[in-house]
Amino acid sequence: MKLSFQVPLFLFVLVYFLPSHLPAQDLEAWATVKSQAVAGQVDPDKYVVGPGDLFAVGIWGEKKFVYELPVSIEGNLLIPEVGSIAVNHVTITRLRELVIEKVQKVFTRVDVTLTLKRVRIFRATVAGEVKHPGVYLASAMDRASDIIQQAGGLLDNASKRRLQVVRGTDTLAVDLAAFWDLGREDENPFLREGDVIFVPVLKDVISFWGAIHKKGDYEIIPGETIADILPFTGGFVAEALLDSIELARFDENGFQIEKLILNWNAAAPSWKLQKDDRLMVRRRAKWHFKRGVWIEGEVYHPGYYAINRGETTLSESIDAAGGFTDEASLVEARVIRGPEASRTDPEFERLKKMNPADMNEMEYSYFKNKSQEIPGAMAVDFERLFTRGDLAQDIVLQDGDRVIIPHLRNYILVSGQVLFAGNITYHPNLGIDDYIRLAGGFSWNARKNKLRIIKARTGEWVKKTSVKRLEPGDTIWVPEKPERDWWLRFRQFMTVAAQGATLYLVVKTAIK
Repeated sequence: MKLSFQVPLFLFVLVYFLPSHLPAQDLEAWATVKSQAVAGQVDPDKYVVGPGDLFAVGIWGEKKFVYELPVSIEGNLLIPEVGSIAVNHVTITRLRELVIEKVQKVFTRVDVTLTLKRVRIFRATVAGEVKHPGVYLASAMDRASDIIQQAGGLLDNASKRRLQVVRGTDTLAVDLAAFWDLGREDENPFLREGDVIFVPVLKDVISFWGAIHKKGDYEIIPGETIADILPFTGGFVAEALLDSIELARFDENGFQIEKLILNWNAAAPSWKLQKDDRLMVRRRAKWHFKRGVWIEGEVYHPGYYAINRGETTLSESIDAAGGFTDEASLVEARVIRGPEASRTDPEFERLKKMNPADMNEMEYSYFKNKSQEIPGAMAVDFERLFTRGDLAQDIVLQDGDRVIIPHLRNYILVSGQVLFAGNITYHPNLGIDDYIRLAGGFSWNARKNKLRIIKARTGEWVKKTSVKRLEPGDTIWVPEKPERDWWLRFRQFMTVAAQGATLYLVVKTAIK
């Protein structure tokens, strides 16, 4: 049968925090409340009948009888016109058999039903390392953990695995850790009348670290082995090295440490643990290490792609991404290696904070060259690899690489001191002068001798005479003539000339 009634919150609170000195005449009322508060299914094969349980016994035949009968203090169930049945400490299943057998001896051709109407309430004692030791009301549906919760729960120094339920001359072991962590219901027994639950102090603890699912300290029961404690840890992870489990143990004097290396496939499971033992399970290096690269831009399937260490090449990854789109710029494509943090140059970062006028010649040269670099860029020519088949450019990718395929810029940018600065459609037969002419020619203040080409492939600033061929995306930069203060230059010239004349006179006088 099921008892699944819902009750208001205040009834639940009254049941679980009821004073232990409740008058005996009120126990029946509280038993009804407690029965209603129980949610879930009663297992007739496990529920043990005792004094105070209330049953409904139905006899169905030519005449119908329904009785609500309590189990007496002596442990008997008295059925009118049938007789008394000793039922103390039997299960509901067994009680049903006894009732049917007894009734059918008196009445023939009848059906008999037995239903638990109300569970019994009794007193139980909680002692030891709980917040509020004392006597509490419990029901036959309560387990040891339920009444411990009524007592305020366990203290920090309480044992969770060596609790005891003293029941007359018998003592039951209670392992709440096994109940909570592993779901072993037999380690958390149902309560009976007069039970005393004792919670001892925590004593024996070991540490378990490394390649297990739940690392930390674990309480052990004397005589337990590594195999006994392993389920509490969640077991080994996949990359655990089981042939070299390290056990660190204090010697008899408690000062020196002895280290043992155990093999799980040999003697390790049956190795008995001692207080303060420390177990360490090592991991396989690089086990299931996730290596991959990001492919961005003008490919058909951009995204993250897994790679094999030392095997996957650039061309293989591009093939996996579906190849280049029609708008991919192979000239500007690049591979960036390593995370951003690993590419930080402390010297370059220092120079960026300085005024270029304060740098010496070597510092300024270094700063200028570093400014033109693409941090982390690999020396890969995508055109030579994918259009000419030069396999020397087919580098092996590494974890964290970014393959960037920009959108095709099929133009040359002419910028600076020209009449019509802007983008001009690229044509392979046109040279630098042709593009300047198409941009309207130089403006009146163009500094022609300082014209530079900014290469799309490398970002390098190149002199006009050093460029053999323009490529899509290149920039032609025409700087402006600097403003000149001719009066200031004349005064500077006159100052230098006067100083030279003075020096001449001094030397001539000294010679005479």
